[in-house]
Amino acid sequence: MKRREHCSVKLTEHRMRDPVSAHDPCSSLSCLNDGQCVPTADKSYAYCLCPRGYSSSDCSVKDRCFIAPCQENGGTCSSPALDSCFTMGEWLNVRYLVTDITPVSTLDECKYLCVAMAECAACSFSKSYSCALLGPDTNRRLSSCFAPAVLYERDPTCG
Repeated sequence: MKRREHCSVKLTEHRMRDPVSAHDPCSSLSCLNDGQCVPTADKSYAYCLCPRGYSSSDCSVKDRCFIAPCQENGGTCSSPALDSCFTMGEWLNVRYLVTDITPVSTLDECKYLCVAMAECAACSFSKSYSCALLGPDTNRRLSSCFAPAVLYERDPTCG
């Protein structure tokens, strides 16, 4: 009589993480209201790109200045999510301005601190320089930057 040998094979499942998602900062950031999560080039940080009419770090705040009913009277809207420093003449070619909370006093220092896609800009009443980040899409605005930031919109309207 032939003896049957039974081999038991133990299968081990190895799950590999996708190298892109393993370091994807967007995996822990939820952008609401059709906001788009955008990671930085080095994947160390991500921010939400909010659709028009929304702001905040996760696009959850409805921007009351979006519909612009007072624009015909020359009014300027300042919503709580935006700082009161609006576009001055020297900023006309900059679409969106995002500045760090602590602006610096010299242009050279600002140029040293600014990251890719940013330019240095001066707010005419503050006599200080800050990094201005260019927005990639005219229909969206940046609600946060690579550091805690205050948002300035190029073409403020009243709502």
